[in-house]
Amino acid sequence: FKVQAFRIGDDKLLRFDTDLMEAVCGRGGAGAALVCKLHGEERVLELVHSGHFGCWDEMVVMGLLYPEVCREQNTTASGQDNVVYGVDRDLTRIRYLDLLAGDMSARAGHRESVVLRNYPTDPRLLRSDVGGLAGQIIERHGLEEWNAAVLANELHRHLGVYSILGVKMGIRAREILGAGVDELRVTSRAGSVPPLSCLTDGLQVATGASLGRGTIVVASGKSSPAAVFSKGKRKVVLQLKTRIAEQIRADIKTAVAKHGALTEAYWKAVRELALDYWLEMDRREIFVESVE
Repeated sequence: FKVQAFRIGDDKLLRFDTDLMEAVCGRGGAGAALVCKLHGEERVLELVHSGHFGCWDEMVVMGLLYPEVCREQNTTASGQDNVVYGVDRDLTRIRYLDLLAGDMSARAGHRESVVLRNYPTDPRLLRSDVGGLAGQIIERHGLEEWNAAVLANELHRHLGVYSILGVKMGIRAREILGAGVDELRVTSRAGSVPPLSCLTDGLQVATGASLGRGTIVVASGKSSPAAVFSKGKRKVVLQLKTRIAEQIRADIKTAVAKHGALTEAYWKAVRELALDYWLEMDRREIFVESVE
């Protein structure tokens, strides 16, 4: 067995201060709600405001689930005893919030990379408009959605509104069904006509279901921003809420009227819309969810 010890000084720990508590309480998820409630009692809240708390015992859990947060480590010659002396506090904060929100990377089937060592999050590695929002997107929606959206946008070859919504839909379905990557069978109802059909690209990346493996199919008939997801005998149908679908159609129609269809200016406007939707739309709030 590999033995790992944590000897992290208080000055190197992530602080459970007012800012972190506000982020936890606004995160959503059963874990976040419990931590928020436990720290909401008057005396405990005073200690939070005074900066008394550090993320002490939690670091053992964080280190085991997310070894990449352990920044300073010493290893014996035998390679058996690993001592952690410091952590990446910014990354620890992100993963801490993901864990409390029930992020899929901590529960069922973390997406292991095939070629990349890590998915890019450093603004210096991203296009400038994406880099400026990366931190906010990751903190608000978690690394699982970020990683899938990064891949989906590259696959789709442009920053698309519906491909990003497909990512959000696929991740949400996995949350509801407690499914890891490659565990769902998917039927997309988005048809084969862009831009609505672009939803299917996001669905494939977010769930791991692929046309090549036959685990996702596109239904015939009238298209809609919806999909059916199944895991064993359990099934969930997700449909984009009507008001949001209407808003998107109106926004795209405005872009066409202003810039013309498929012009350079049109694609720039779509990119701006996609970035806005990526940041602002919470996957837990934008779909009608029907569990069967």
